[in-house]
Amino acid sequence: MEKDYAKKPALLAYVKDTWLKDHEGKILSVCVDQCMHFGTYTSNRVESEQHRVKREVKSHVATFDTIFRRLDKVMMLQTDNIKSSLEKCRDTKIDWCVRTHGLPCAHKLDQYISSEKGVPLTSIHDFWKKLDIKMTSDVNKIDYDEETYKRLWDDFLSAPLPIRKRLFQNLREGLYPSSTDLMEPDIIKSKGRPIKKSNSRHPSEWEYTEKRYGLDNSKAPVKKSKR
Repeated sequence: MEKDYAKKPALLAYVKDTWLKDHEGKILSVCVDQCMHFGTYTSNRVESEQHRVKREVKSHVATFDTIFRRLDKVMMLQTDNIKSSLEKCRDTKIDWCVRTHGLPCAHKLDQYISSEKGVPLTSIHDFWKKLDIKMTSDVNKIDYDEETYKRLWDDFLSAPLPIRKRLFQNLREGLYPSSTDLMEPDIIKSKGRPIKKSNSRHPSEWEYTEKRYGLDNSKAPVKKSKR
């Protein structure tokens, strides 16, 4: 947009300050709900949930009851979001579940139940039909197709010499990695808590009291039971 309207800075400023500044999330949500995403809004769900929890907890040294209350707040917010999304399915004019998840909405399910014919498989997207929880008999077994291997070998022999050298080098590196010049990648400092920043909690009130009056239960003599 900035490239298309680069010659109209006043228009860009109006759009950013009036609409995108306060309503960017709503506009993005409407655009996302126009395509089928199967409930995936981000490339990594774990990072988004971790960011949400860290934003609510705010501190890594808070007491247990404080963290519990804040986490409970996060879960209640997620529950409200789920309820809100389910309410969308009740509107027969939206067809939200059909458009974004490939699943029949609540009013469609009610029609199927009333007709006593069951939910037709054609109303469910193929994405939800790929789950297979059966264990394979032999995970190390590879289907051997002699014709396929023979055809690959003939193609290898008929390929130009540079291509054959490169394929042979790749095969040797895969079978004998210790015979190559490959090195371990350099360790890159990842994101996260700084090493010098402690994540230990603050002492509780009774620990302050013990330290103040010189009490230390860990050094108390242990009484041996008489047999």
